[in-house]
Amino acid sequence: MNNRIISIDFLRTLAICFIVITHCGGGYIINNGGIKLFSPYFASFGLGLFIFISGYILFTTTNLIKTKAQIIKFYKKRIIRIFPLYWIFGISLFFFVYATLMPIFAPTRIDYNISNLFNFYNLIINALGLQIILSPALAKPIFTLYFVGLILFFYLLYPLIIYFSKKLPSFIIVTISIFVSCLMIRILFHLIDDYFFNYFFIFVCGIATNFINLFENQKWRKYLLIIPTIFGFGLILNVRMDQILPLFQGQYLSISIVSTISLNIIVISFCLISLWFAESFIGEISPNLNKLFLFISTSSFVVYLIHRPFFTIWYGIFYFLGFNPLFQDIIMIIFIIPITFVIGYYIQKIEENWRNKYA
Repeated sequence: MNNRIISIDFLRTLAICFIVITHCGGGYIINNGGIKLFSPYFASFGLGLFIFISGYILFTTTNLIKTKAQIIKFYKKRIIRIFPLYWIFGISLFFFVYATLMPIFAPTRIDYNISNLFNFYNLIINALGLQIILSPALAKPIFTLYFVGLILFFYLLYPLIIYFSKKLPSFIIVTISIFVSCLMIRILFHLIDDYFFNYFFIFVCGIATNFINLFENQKWRKYLLIIPTIFGFGLILNVRMDQILPLFQGQYLSISIVSTISLNIIVISFCLISLWFAESFIGEISPNLNKLFLFISTSSFVVYLIHRPFFTIWYGIFYFLGFNPLFQDIIMIIFIIPITFVIGYYIQKIEENWRNKYA
């Protein structure tokens, strides 16, 4: 079990590093040619790993839900864990930076619609974590923060999946039924954002990996060797997407299906390979490195919430001071990014102490 905890810390570390690197390539680091080359994959791998881990850990900690009290306890625990940090360091900070500071100090650098994203109605929907459920007809998910709404939607569905899943066949039937039901809602009412359809089966795969005990059950272990092959096939399919998609020109649904399948093949196989590597080797490495993984893992949720607005503020300071781009990149890499993780760690520890004392 100890190795499994260390492995999860490693995967969270990998996920948040992928996401931070991706966003740094969006302009916070000027000399970013190498980052831009891989950032589409880093973004999908980072977000996919977080979602996969969520499903995997949920089944580890809550693999049996039979009563209404257990369902209420499950939701209460997640609400207390997510919303205080999300409101303070997500919604409030994003509004302050992107709807207040940037229109004053950098209006020409705004590439989003402030009136759509940060109006009172949309802010309330995003603050309640309903942005994925009510988008695109009734809401617009705020960039980066859409992940919170996405994971909350998955948490909402999780008790339903576990309650009706006694064995693997019923698990498959339940998850497919949920996906089809959500797809019908999207078609009929224009609700439920594309992010749900892109990442639902990644979340389900995280649950299923634990559900069938993939890495320890001899029945399934013999299939593990094909995962790298599947990963390679998915990458080839994704690289060739520009040649494949014209075949479906004018058919939005077909294009969406091809893109979603390609994304899921790549990300799920990557998550499985990463989990296998982590559980096989990470526990054997240096204790000091394990402590680093624990540190970054602990900070990961807060870092996810604060890194873009925090980087934006510093980028603005550098810009107005006229810093040399190379000097700016050095400061970002050596000081600002590490400071972000330190801040995230201590905020998370304070929140945990508060939660243990009062919640």
